[in-house]
Amino acid sequence: MKPELSSFQQALLIILRLEEKSAKLWREELRKMPEGGLIIKPAGGRYYFDRVLSGERSSITHDLDLIYKLARKKYLKLKLQEHEKQYGFRRGQYVLNPKPLPASKQIRFLLDRYKKAHLDLLRITLSPEQYHWVHEDYPRDVIQPGEKYYETYSGIRMRSKSERDIGNELEMEGIPYRYGQKVMLKIGWVEGVRGNVYDDWKAYYPDFIILTASGEKIVWEHLGRLDLLDYRMRNAEKFAAARQGGYVSEEMLIMTVERDLEDGNFIRDIIVRRILPYM
Repeated sequence: MKPELSSFQQALLIILRLEEKSAKLWREELRKMPEGGLIIKPAGGRYYFDRVLSGERSSITHDLDLIYKLARKKYLKLKLQEHEKQYGFRRGQYVLNPKPLPASKQIRFLLDRYKKAHLDLLRITLSPEQYHWVHEDYPRDVIQPGEKYYETYSGIRMRSKSERDIGNELEMEGIPYRYGQKVMLKIGWVEGVRGNVYDDWKAYYPDFIILTASGEKIVWEHLGRLDLLDYRMRNAEKFAAARQGGYVSEEMLIMTVERDLEDGNFIRDIIVRRILPYM
């Protein structure tokens, strides 16, 4: 008779099964990928692409579809390697590394090479469906000319270094997100935040809206200026409207502050524990 699992072990088993589901999808996608590997060659300020197959090299510089498939193939192989380090299978059972591992240096190096070659990184790290959602036209908070910004690996402009760091980690993990999407929330019932009572809809711009496998949304807000009273009030109002209005549930709302990011593994920890189980 098998011993009963503790509540922690049961929760861990659920996470492991969800993670293995993701890995299974990656393996299925890899089986459909074209054979061969991709070689990137810089020459004269331009980049050229070759396919290596059975020891032979052939130019595919003008075949963008094949270039992106081979590039994603390499990315998915590294993702599977990373998955097996975090969620190993030894002696007939899964073993979870108790501490989330930092993102693979190999993945960082690979995406840096792709970026230098002017490839669209999101087309490599996201599935076609995720890529379409990210690139759909949606109203957003636009960075004005002359305003300081920080750019993620995929070229998305963000207002702070911390937001850029979060965006980079999401992109490396292949998690689809929208930055600064406009969301209309009815806040007529929000009282006591600033001593005001509104009776209308109001626009808010969450830092990150993440699309899960079920189509639900995870909102990730990074609070970078808690030293400013008005900033704190505006965010308190926004969170109250988002949760009480049903836009996002408590488990689907992530909030971080500057001090959190002093730990280099904190963003990775949030992604592994709060986001990946829903992907």
